[in-house]
Amino acid sequence: MSWGTIEPIKTLNGLLDWTTYFFNYAPAAFEVPLRPTSVKRSVPSSSSSTLRIFTDSAAPRTLLCHDMKGGYLDDKYIAGTTNNEFFHFFNWNFVDVFVYFSHYLVTIPPPHWVASAHLHGVAVLGTFISEHAEGSDVWNQILESDYECSKVARNLAKIAYFYNFDGWLVNVENAVPKRRISDMVNFLRLLTEETKRLKHGKSVVLWYDAVTAEGKLEWQNELNPMNQLFFDACDGIFLNYTWRAGNLSTSAVNAGDRKRDVYVGLDVHGRGMYGNGGFHTRRAMELARKNDMSVALFAHAWTYEKFNGEAFVELENFFWSLLVPYSYFKGPKKLPFRTSFCRGVGKKMYKNGVASGGPWWNLSLQQYQPLWVSPESAKIADETMMQIVPYAQATYPNWGDVKAQVQRLEALQSYDDDAYQGGSCLKLNNVDGFNPDFIRIFVCDFDLSLPVVIRYAYKLAPDNLISPISSSSSSDPIDQSFGMVLKLRCPLDASKNGVKVFLSSEGRVDIDTPNNKSDGDISAEPVVDRAVNSWIFKAFRVKSKNCGYQIGEIAASLGSNSSVLLGFFAVEFGRA
Repeated sequence: MSWGTIEPIKTLNGLLDWTTYFFNYAPAAFEVPLRPTSVKRSVPSSSSSTLRIFTDSAAPRTLLCHDMKGGYLDDKYIAGTTNNEFFHFFNWNFVDVFVYFSHYLVTIPPPHWVASAHLHGVAVLGTFISEHAEGSDVWNQILESDYECSKVARNLAKIAYFYNFDGWLVNVENAVPKRRISDMVNFLRLLTEETKRLKHGKSVVLWYDAVTAEGKLEWQNELNPMNQLFFDACDGIFLNYTWRAGNLSTSAVNAGDRKRDVYVGLDVHGRGMYGNGGFHTRRAMELARKNDMSVALFAHAWTYEKFNGEAFVELENFFWSLLVPYSYFKGPKKLPFRTSFCRGVGKKMYKNGVASGGPWWNLSLQQYQPLWVSPESAKIADETMMQIVPYAQATYPNWGDVKAQVQRLEALQSYDDDAYQGGSCLKLNNVDGFNPDFIRIFVCDFDLSLPVVIRYAYKLAPDNLISPISSSSSSDPIDQSFGMVLKLRCPLDASKNGVKVFLSSEGRVDIDTPNNKSDGDISAEPVVDRAVNSWIFKAFRVKSKNCGYQIGEIAASLGSNSSVLLGFFAVEFGRA
């Protein structure tokens, strides 16, 4: 088989006949493992700047269901395309599960999405869907015999294993004979078990709320006895999105200690949904979180489709800023960690700071993404909601006005006119509402039980302005230079939380504890400087005598600068 594109399986015979025998090898994009992530954080509960920390089991989850114009567009090309304006996603830190959805019988997620999601620790599901009279015929054949039922379940599990994704959303949108419902439940249980077996326990199979225990196509919009038997047979349920407030409280009660396995459907297009979707999706999400349930954002590419791609990055970040108060975000955990901040698209391709070629799109090349939105941007988004939304939703909007409004949120900005590696770098801006001495880039859980080397590459942005040092400013010159900040946490001793290690672009180190006294447990020293095609590289070795310390947050300090480009950042074990 040629690996030029990825295609769905459109017929039941195609699924029954599927075998790896037809394939030579799997492209590298299929081989990106699902990376572990840090514990989840959420916005502070008060005016404190300290993020709240949750164990995975204590935090509801967020699922994205990607339904865009039928699917398999430019993203079906395994080598990517030259259309750098095509939709892509970059706010992965807020997401736990990604579903690639289409209306074909078996939707296999394109490898771009698998690679990008797995890099950020996000599980990826395909879709097994049946609809209308055709769908009834499909299930009549599947449930005709135990052999047929078992073959379909096992082949679906094998497909997930072969293409390196993590499970299935099962969506039956057609009536099924009532006498066959127990067979369908057994199929769902077998699919769940078989996928877990092949994926070594790390899989997810979800049921969509459509057909009932009586075999009728009747969306319940809640977990109740009409769909509980499907919920009990798999890893969770994706509720239809025309629910009302009472449906959620009923679902939470019926789910008991599995209420976080209930994914409350939120249609971002707002079709019959509580709060009407769009930029008001946060109303529905807030209600779901009040019931301590997970959410499933359906058709999240609304920010791209609704506005024909205009001001897409700005509107996407505005949308997610509005959801931050009801979200749980995470970051990297495994070392070594390296990123150039590339979003998987670009006007040109950069290698070691040298540009070549033309426009490109290839999400398989996306690098680890920062926290583009944050508690600070959430506050600004809320304050500017009534200004930005009318601009964006006007019949003939002035997109320059929209961008100007949203740029108030962008202490972190993707910059594609320069890069060190890939198609873009990170631009750090001094904007109102953000602390320029601590612009959060990542939350993380990097272990400091062994020495690590911190590397970063930077340059001043073309529009950078140097602020004059006022008499009220600190007399310490380190406060005026750009640098990276490591905020440490000690899970074994909370009194040691909050130590900050400042790694200055001038090669100096400053270590502050919450009581402003040096902590002898932590030491840091510069180890190497170099320049590569106008990018300035800095490296520092950081050690801890206390094996309980972790790097919990990574931030930048702009000092007296208004804009700085960050082209590369790494945390690695060992020597520089």
